[in-house]
Amino acid sequence: MSIVKQSINFISSPLAHIVNLSITHGIIPDQIKIVCVVPIFKAGDKAIFSNYRPVSILPCFSKFLERIVYNCILSYLNDFHILCDNQYGFRKNYSTTHALIDLNDKVSSALDRKEHAVGVFSDLSKAFDTVNHEIPFDKLYHYGTCICGLVLDWVKSYFNERSQFVEYNVLRSTSHKIRCGVPQGSILGPLFFILYINDFNKIASNLESILFADDTNLFISHKDPDFLISTLNCELSKLSKWYRANRLSLNLTKTNFMEFKPCQKSLLRTLMWLLMRQLLHRSMKQSFLV
Repeated sequence: MSIVKQSINFISSPLAHIVNLSITHGIIPDQIKIVCVVPIFKAGDKAIFSNYRPVSILPCFSKFLERIVYNCILSYLNDFHILCDNQYGFRKNYSTTHALIDLNDKVSSALDRKEHAVGVFSDLSKAFDTVNHEIPFDKLYHYGTCICGLVLDWVKSYFNERSQFVEYNVLRSTSHKIRCGVPQGSILGPLFFILYINDFNKIASNLESILFADDTNLFISHKDPDFLISTLNCELSKLSKWYRANRLSLNLTKTNFMEFKPCQKSLLRTLMWLLMRQLLHRSMKQSFLV
């Protein structure tokens, strides 16, 4: 990138020409869709693959093209308020702090009403790497006239015919096609992902959701614990169908739930909450595994 910055006065015109051709024809050159994956050692035994974190390095010229399209699509999404308000990830002026404040408000309000509340905190398993390449096109087309026709062709070209190779020290693997997932380290990848899961909060109407990219947090409260249990499990069943339809699965090791209740409530309900823990754990195992 330093070389590009130093020579930008000489390459700006041909670069602008290539960008304009890409947008007007709805095609992205295959040369800027090649990803170099570099494994970075984290900790532990160096002979174990899981102790390495794969870092994707994209061609720097792809960032110019992506930034232009990103600004256009994001402007359209913001003008028509398409992105759900409870998505706090990969958005300007949104952060984990806002998500925590939202959760705190929900819990505090429930306790003020003397209600029992349950928060389900879940994490998607390799969410960015498992995004299906066919499903996003129907969702993007659904969001309006801006994301159809030539723009949709450009997006299809963005996903299709991508390839990657692994480079470690002086060794390089052969190149292979990428059949699923959004490009990590890209500019458009995170935006396409939050659009991919943008309809999440419409599935379970009785649950309040707080999203931060692939971290999905659900919240429900009610004065009757029995009603709360039955409603929560029913809504989780609906969400399990959504996960399967979108080819996504939960990471059960990072998925849990927490009970919030007024301190003056009787401890005689402890047995009921233990039963609820079993029901929730069983529901998550049976419903969310793909």
